[in-house]
Amino acid sequence: MLKVAIITGAGRGIGRALALGLVRDGFRVAGVARTSSELKSLEKECNELSPSSIYISNLDVSDREAVKKFLEDVANRWGRVDVLVNNAGISRRGTSKVSYKDFKSMLDINLIGAFNFIQGVTPLMRRQKSGHIVNVSSIAGKTPFADTGAYSATKAALNALTESLFKELASEGISVSSICPSWVDTAMATASGLSHKKMIQPEDILQAVRFLLSLTPAAIVPEIVIYCRSAI
Repeated sequence: MLKVAIITGAGRGIGRALALGLVRDGFRVAGVARTSSELKSLEKECNELSPSSIYISNLDVSDREAVKKFLEDVANRWGRVDVLVNNAGISRRGTSKVSYKDFKSMLDINLIGAFNFIQGVTPLMRRQKSGHIVNVSSIAGKTPFADTGAYSATKAALNALTESLFKELASEGISVSSICPSWVDTAMATASGLSHKKMIQPEDILQAVRFLLSLTPAAIVPEIVIYCRSAI
């Protein structure tokens, strides 16, 4: 039976690399994003690699009812969920001067969105007595910077949620991990000032996920931190 992975923020950057990589690894992938054109492009490329390997949906991860419906569709279509990667995220600069609108948007996407998917997949994973939840966080959630306080707060909260979930589900055969990278070569990293070659690549995050999924059931890794060599 083919394994099933759900990836949020699948249309570009890290999410796109994950979707294509896991399809190559033999997974069926259910991908969500907010931009339909990017999803359609991803769908075409995945199906060229493996026909009927991907199911896409254009939705807002903070919309709890839309997430519930999507997960029901995935369960009806494929009957299981082996991997959830909460990758959807946005970044807005600012701490004391960040607007309420921007802070609320980051909370909705970076934290509430992940929470919605976690609560949606854990009942199925519990019935399976297996599964892996991976939350793509950020080094900013561990070491905040002066002008990223609001963003860092959402990622720190995601790290706390991940650690608690890791402890809660370990005895039930479900692994939970966070990946906390520094600057990744995506559209969100334009403020880094680093060249593309000096940043972490989306494929590095794919390799981290592959590592997590390669472990035996006895092994469990709560967190992977990936530094950008040029930004230490």
